[in-house]
Amino acid sequence: MKETCVLTFGRINPVHRGHGLVFEKAKTLQEQYNADLKIYLSTSTDNIKNPLPPELKMYYTEGFYPSVQENIYTEDNLFDIMRELDGKYLDVLFICGSDRIDSFQKTLDMYNGKLYNFCSIKAIQAGIDRNVSQYSSTQMRNFAKNEDFASFREFLPGNDEDLKIQLFEDVIKYMRK
Repeated sequence: MKETCVLTFGRINPVHRGHGLVFEKAKTLQEQYNADLKIYLSTSTDNIKNPLPPELKMYYTEGFYPSVQENIYTEDNLFDIMRELDGKYLDVLFICGSDRIDSFQKTLDMYNGKLYNFCSIKAIQAGIDRNVSQYSSTQMRNFAKNEDFASFREFLPGNDEDLKIQLFEDVIKYMRK
């Protein structure tokens, strides 16, 4: 049994540079603790906040962040993830945005010993403060809604313009369904 799992879970709809900060923090902690890394993408879909289906979220996350592609999974909710990890790890380091640390810590602690059993669970801030970060999936969906590719592409890493265009078109397509 590996002692520690570094975990993150999010809608990631669509993926952006801010998620890259989360992945970087998670990779750093993975190395620091000699831990397993698991990046879970929510399977939630709707045409407002979650337009991309899980398989496309995974495709784009892997495409823009190939260094973590072997660590990406999909799951419905955080409780299912925690139950899945129960018995495989002693400790969980949960990486999340600054705006969610307190609520995640409280929720994860509340169910530890009831739905799952870990020696410790710690919510850790990933990167910069959410109030300071310019990156947001909500903003990206707004760019797509307004067909503003120039702004949309600025939120994406790398130089693969075709992948950026493809993501932009898919967000528009699935928001209209």
